[in-house]
Amino acid sequence: MQYDLNLLFFINGLAGHIGWLDAMVALFSTYGPLLFGAYLLVLWFAGKTLEEKRENRKQALYGVASLFLALGINHVLGLLWFRSRPYVDHTVQRLVSVHSEASFPSNHAAGSMSIAASLWCGLARSGRLFLVLAVLMAVSRVYAGVHYPSDVLAGMAVGFLSSFLIHKNRRHLEKPVGVILAVAEELERKLGYSKAVAHK
Repeated sequence: MQYDLNLLFFINGLAGHIGWLDAMVALFSTYGPLLFGAYLLVLWFAGKTLEEKRENRKQALYGVASLFLALGINHVLGLLWFRSRPYVDHTVQRLVSVHSEASFPSNHAAGSMSIAASLWCGLARSGRLFLVLAVLMAVSRVYAGVHYPSDVLAGMAVGFLSSFLIHKNRRHLEKPVGVILAVAEELERKLGYSKAVAHK
């Protein structure tokens, strides 16, 4: 698809001219997913009241569920159609290393969008911020020369679809989510964490 190549060359063509920008994009493209994971971890422990904490933990669990669903769908799609990375068949500026030679669809785009869209469904304010970060993540993968634009677009679509499916079927997840929350609260009670929080 010529438009896919043209957009790849345009976005990736911006690389290699400004050193500090390349370094920032490479850093975000590689370690950005940790930011999404770190927020879910912070969300797990956030909340002034028990009810608020439980709600935050539900949102964190929905985000994790959306992530795993998105990566699972990506794996199946990758098995159905293997596509080489852009740098294999074309001359591009490659800024980061990768663990797999499969380009389609983008796991980074799918994973970040699945979490961002999940947060948007439950926590609109932080969700909007992470939606922006998810789009930047997708663009960074093209800028870094490791994905075609269609790879990240497909990844974002998978991520959004995954979060939609999880939140659409939340009532079916209430029981397992409730079990996880109960186990976590019991473990915290035994460790004395819940008492420490209560005395604050």
